[in-house]
Amino acid sequence: MRRIGRIFCGIVLALCPLQARGQASRGIENPAALGSFFRTLGQVQTSTLPRPVRVVQFGDSHTVCDWFWGPLKSDLERDFGIGSVNYQVFGRNGMRARELLAWMDGWGQKDRALVSAKSADLIILLYGSNEVVDGDWSPESYARMYAGILMRLRRLSPAASILVLGPPDRAVRRPSGWETARRMPLLLEAQRRAAFAIGGAFWNGVDAMGGYGSINLWVASGLGQEDHVHLTRAGYLRLTAMMHYDVVSAFNVFVERINDQSRQASR
Repeated sequence: MRRIGRIFCGIVLALCPLQARGQASRGIENPAALGSFFRTLGQVQTSTLPRPVRVVQFGDSHTVCDWFWGPLKSDLERDFGIGSVNYQVFGRNGMRARELLAWMDGWGQKDRALVSAKSADLIILLYGSNEVVDGDWSPESYARMYAGILMRLRRLSPAASILVLGPPDRAVRRPSGWETARRMPLLLEAQRRAAFAIGGAFWNGVDAMGGYGSINLWVASGLGQEDHVHLTRAGYLRLTAMMHYDVVSAFNVFVERINDQSRQASR
């Protein structure tokens, strides 16, 4: 592991290097949107926040599988201490993003998902693997729908950072063989637009895997399952390793900017 960063609390810096598991992918897009979450991480590290950092993730089967969120939680706790992260997941196999809207309509005041979203420091969404093969949406309608979900979450928790995860690559069997779902580029761009529209960050799972068609290579190397949708345990470990690396890298850039501002202010 290599040292790549420092932790901070407010404008007071503590020399506490982070280590990132795995390797870089293409990075977090609009990483400044995670500033509130990064500040909370710094407070947890320096013991100035008397509670764990709260991460809430909504999604489909990738979210439900603890091969995805489990390693990510473990990495964060390795960085910030055992018990420093409260990571809750809400999802269902086969779920599509639009179904979250109907689910949210039914949340009562004591609903666990509502309570968790309201108190979250970071809200993560991971959808798209199911609806990418549907034909009942356009890029415009999908972006509006997704932005509507994000706005409702923003109203529930104004201080939380929001991170949209583009789904892993998915292939569909055709006469010529397995090919990436044809609407995947449109879906990813719609999700990116929705995230940016509400001041959120975006991370592209397809890019992290190596681009369109990468799921075929992952399946061939034992990292993807034969359905060309889901990953194996080793595959999810690799994907979350890249995500962790990119989050830590964005965190460290954020810290360095705060560091520079502090040095300039002290002159």
